[in-house]
Amino acid sequence: MYLYIHLIGVMIVKRGPKGPATLDPLAWKSRAKVGTLEHFRLFCKRYLKVPKGQGAGKPFIIRGWQLEAVRDVFEKSSKIHLLVLPRGNGKSGLIAALALYFLIFGGEGQRVLVVAQNDLSARRLLRTAARMVELSEELSERIHVYKERLELPSTDSTMLAVASEQSAVEGEDLTLAIVDEMGFTDRDVFEATLLSLKRAGSKLVGIGTPSTPRMRDRSPFYDLVQSARAGDESVSLVEYGAPNDAAVDDWDAIRAANPAMGDFLDEATVKAQMPPKTSEAEWKRARMGIWITQSGESFMPADAWKKCARKGVDIPYKSPVVLALDGSQRHDATVLTIASVSAKPHIQIAGFWFGDGDEDFEVSHAEVEARVLELAAIYRVREVTADPYLWQRSLQVLSEEGVPVTKFSQSAGRMSPALAEFRAAALDEKLTHDGDPRLSKHMLNAQLVETGRGFKLGKPTREQHIDAAVAAVMAYGRAFWLGSKKVRRKNGSYKR
Repeated sequence: MYLYIHLIGVMIVKRGPKGPATLDPLAWKSRAKVGTLEHFRLFCKRYLKVPKGQGAGKPFIIRGWQLEAVRDVFEKSSKIHLLVLPRGNGKSGLIAALALYFLIFGGEGQRVLVVAQNDLSARRLLRTAARMVELSEELSERIHVYKERLELPSTDSTMLAVASEQSAVEGEDLTLAIVDEMGFTDRDVFEATLLSLKRAGSKLVGIGTPSTPRMRDRSPFYDLVQSARAGDESVSLVEYGAPNDAAVDDWDAIRAANPAMGDFLDEATVKAQMPPKTSEAEWKRARMGIWITQSGESFMPADAWKKCARKGVDIPYKSPVVLALDGSQRHDATVLTIASVSAKPHIQIAGFWFGDGDEDFEVSHAEVEARVLELAAIYRVREVTADPYLWQRSLQVLSEEGVPVTKFSQSAGRMSPALAEFRAAALDEKLTHDGDPRLSKHMLNAQLVETGRGFKLGKPTREQHIDAAVAAVMAYGRAFWLGSKKVRRKNGSYKR
């Protein structure tokens, strides 16, 4: 017999070796194949019980929306699986059920790790899983419960829960990692966890509410969500959230964002938390699943941008094109985009220079100039356009080499109409792009920032770059104008 003492929710387990565990596998002949979503559902129903709260002690009947939330974990080869979910929708029970399933059915030597915000959260999550084991006679005979881990001796498999610290994860050899409250997990902890997935088929599941703006630079959650939205096949994404423009009292949107509402999430309790009792920004983030940004609204809807993608499509040799340069010196990216001159321009990245955090990196102007001249030999370059700030000499060099150049100021007065035209074209699918993840990521990062003279594009945080989006707007504007007009505008020149 094991001795468990429950004191104010803290699990105290008798020290020393445990009694012998039953090494026999579960005597269960399921109609579903091991490792499938249906097998997981049947396992939860047959062996797990609700550990606390509403329905405590009753069979853990996993809801349809919960199955859809983890479907990709079972059916897709993506290494990273993300679930964005407002607070109060049963993350702890779902995490515990998923961890126990992989511990039991994952095979020999499973190493399942749950990374929580802090020690208290780690103990709470482990306690949820341990309580599920205790409530099942079949599982409690086979799984040893310790203060900081669960062990399945029959396959030498272990489940642990640790605080979100790099030292707690470094050096692990994991088969499944579950990162709770991913939006509040520092980048170095996430990277250490991801790099601990060394075996074929190993997976990382990141679950959480949208991160706060101040955590955007520290946590990789939003960047990964943007990558998944942009079509990165290594990252799968399931999001529950209200539209960005939903009102704080739009209860249709709130219910849609909270799939547990009316089930084990009490609507009256949620209503009692509404603004002004909580701030509007925090209410939208925590209860409506909306990503709150520091600078403005999103420039490009993810769905609209995805519909414009034409993967594998390239601009043909010797086609008339416009090149647009958004250049920096050190911390941002320098991006050269190319757009076909037509009434429906096709946009691609033609050059990309980025130091990726290297403080000593500085883009070579000569390398950028050489790339433009290389492209001029492949296409009929109608013009190269750029903001002359920092790049006036390069534009002069290119002009002297016979490449037509124009100036494209980044002022709000110039950018505001260009942004409106670009966004309208994307929404109407009157432009296309090649689906380059770098372009898509920058485009979905971009935020509309209102100034006294109109709108500009801004970065949500210092670490989220938008240079490719700026270059794409410039390239589209000039390519569409040249492709739609019979009279050519005279190009500017730096020749003396």
